Amino acid sequence: MRRDELKQRAYTGIAYRGITLSINELDIYKRAVRNESKGVLNFKSFSSASRDPMIALRFATKYPPKENEKIVLFIFEIYAATPTVFSIENISYFPHEREVLILPGSLFIIDSVEENLSMNITTVHLTHWEVPVPFLTKIHQTFRCGKRRFLS
Repeated sequence: MRRDELKQRAYTGIAYRGITLSINELDIYKRAVRNESKGVLNFKSFSSASRDPMIALRFATKYPPKENEKIVLFIFEIYAATPTVFSIENISYFPHEREVLILPGSLFIIDSVEENLSMNITTVHLTHWEVPVPFLTKIHQTFRCGKRRFLS
C-alpha cells in the first residue's frame, strides 16, 4: 500500500477494543490514572479495534473470564489523523467487524478507568497522543523498550 493510500485510511473518531485482563494488570491502569501526570499506553504490537463497541465486547466475552480476570473495554479517542491508526474495514476479511488497526508505536494517554459492577465490565478511556516522532523512530524505540514496563 502506498503512502497516499494510507493517508486516506487514517482514522479519526472513537474505537473500541474488548479484552480480558488480570486484576493485577488492571490495577496498573488504575494507578496510572491516580498519578499526578497521567500514564501513557505504548502499543508494542499491532492491535485491532472496532468502531462498534458491541463487536469489541463480543471479543472480550467470547470466553468467560477466569476468577482473577475482568472484562475490559478500551475506548480510544482519536481526534486528529495520525500515521499509526487506520480504518481497514473495507479491505478486511471481516468488514462487518468495522476494524480499526492500531500500529506499534501508537501512544494513548490513560484518562480514566471506570467499573460497571452491574454489567461486570471495566472501561478504560484513552486519548491518542500524537508525538511528532518519525514512524521508524517509534518502531526502533518500541523494539528497544520491549522488555520495560511503562505503567508500573
